[in-house]
Amino acid sequence: MGEELEFVAIPVPDYVAFDVETTGFSPDDDRIIEVAFVRFENGVPVER
Repeated sequence: MGEELEFVAIPVPDYVAFDVETTGFSPDDDRIIEVAFVRFENGVPVER
């Protein structure tokens, strides 16, 4: 079978998570209707 993979946790204390909502999956026919973000510091949400 295949090679077994090993996963290593990499600490990322500060990051931003983005959420993009669209009217569909076609870049030609659909459009973005909402963009949101949440900023995290030390894994805790600090700004929306």
